[in-house]
Amino acid sequence: MQAPQKRPGTLSPIELRGVRIVVKPTFLIVGAQKAGTTSLYSAMRQHPHIGRANKKELHFFDRFYHRGMAWYEKQFRVEAQHVQVGESTPVYMYDELVRGRIARDLPDIKILAILRDPVARAYSHFWHSRRFDQESASSFEEALAVEPQRLEEIREQIRQPDANGCEGWTYPKVRRSYWWSYADRGRYVAQLEDLERLFGRDRILVLTLEETKQNPEQQISAALEHIGVDPALHGEYELPRRNTYSKISRQETRRLREEGKSIPSEATDGSYPPIQPATREKLMDEFAEHDIRLKKWLSRGALPWQSRAND
Repeated sequence: MQAPQKRPGTLSPIELRGVRIVVKPTFLIVGAQKAGTTSLYSAMRQHPHIGRANKKELHFFDRFYHRGMAWYEKQFRVEAQHVQVGESTPVYMYDELVRGRIARDLPDIKILAILRDPVARAYSHFWHSRRFDQESASSFEEALAVEPQRLEEIREQIRQPDANGCEGWTYPKVRRSYWWSYADRGRYVAQLEDLERLFGRDRILVLTLEETKQNPEQQISAALEHIGVDPALHGEYELPRRNTYSKISRQETRRLREEGKSIPSEATDGSYPPIQPATREKLMDEFAEHDIRLKKWLSRGALPWQSRAND
């Protein structure tokens, strides 16, 4: 295949073939977690002009930032035909410090976010944490009750510099907030407003899981157009039936058993019981004001999760 000509906002065409090229990414899927980022990234990377990362979630801007941009740029597989390259790490959207790091190091990046009914997202997130033995609460309701206190304690630790006067933010400290931020992550509009402040509205595309399930071709075409590749060259869209991370890994199962920890059945079969109706209603009320602001930010009359019930 002949390398395409360079367009604004794309990688430079490469004459040599079969050469590993070191580049910065041109797009990021930043979240939200448990909202279909895996399916979106899997579909986009099938395009012949998109290079991909060595793995879906590099976690550079949160977990591995100390390794430096030189390390990060080596994590992408780019060949002659690729004009865009990117990765998907859902925590990037949620963490304020991470958003700032991205803006500083990749100021021209194209941002993609995919949202989901925040109630369904929070409940899925809870069971995700349970699968990986990161949640000690006996129920979703208990986890929601202690979430504000948990997050405030973590933020207080982050605000305190260490003994050497360095910033208090460290990945070992903040990672617990990633596991326990069930309701907080669903307050999407504040995160999107900050992304707009950092990158500009035109560099951000927001999709929804509900609409991607309903019309994947339309949604993925919009994503491809946003980053500057021709959707017509994509071919058929093959979306995974479920998140490849929905079940706990064999290695994680083995580790937990070796440590003598119990493994709930939902950790291995990928299923969990339905949310309590009263809990759903309570969360819907809590998210109502945020969803009003989100509709205004998106210039939409309604959000897809407001028009029908979600499983």
